[in-house]
Amino acid sequence: GLDGVPAQQSNYERSGFVRSSATTRYSGHLEHVEAPGLRLSSAHDIADLVDREAALSGVKKARYLGVWFENTATRRTLIADGLGAFTVRQCHEGAKIGPLWAETAEAAETLLRHAAGIFDGPVVIDVPEMSEGLTRLCQKVGLTPGFETVRMYRGPFTPAKQSYFAVTSLELG
Repeated sequence: GLDGVPAQQSNYERSGFVRSSATTRYSGHLEHVEAPGLRLSSAHDIADLVDREAALSGVKKARYLGVWFENTATRRTLIADGLGAFTVRQCHEGAKIGPLWAETAEAAETLLRHAAGIFDGPVVIDVPEMSEGLTRLCQKVGLTPGFETVRMYRGPFTPAKQSYFAVTSLELG
């Protein structure tokens, strides 16, 4: 699979890739609201987090996510048992949130607003088009759509299934 700019879609098609969906990057400033019941992930949570992300994204990435979900000075994964989870990482300016998954719109907003206060500055989140609930939420809270990519696969694939799901990272392919 690959994430490419829409203008290159025809080139990828000539190489046998088929369009699955688009992903839109939303960004902006959010008011931080402390979320009760959140906890930092631990080594004991990683296998479950990897499995949960795979069930939502359609691809199991155990080696990559096993490291991604480890907490560092610039990256934190938080879990709200029964509601969802997210990873937020510090960037040059602000933070990127991903993955994020939640069971409801209210839970997704709670997670987003909490993530917004972990590192100073604006937040960025990459939302697949099939995640209509998260798209509506980003618009509701005033995040601005910007950069778009096209998700394409060569061979069989399983698209994301969650209505409140953001991808892990477009930057790493």
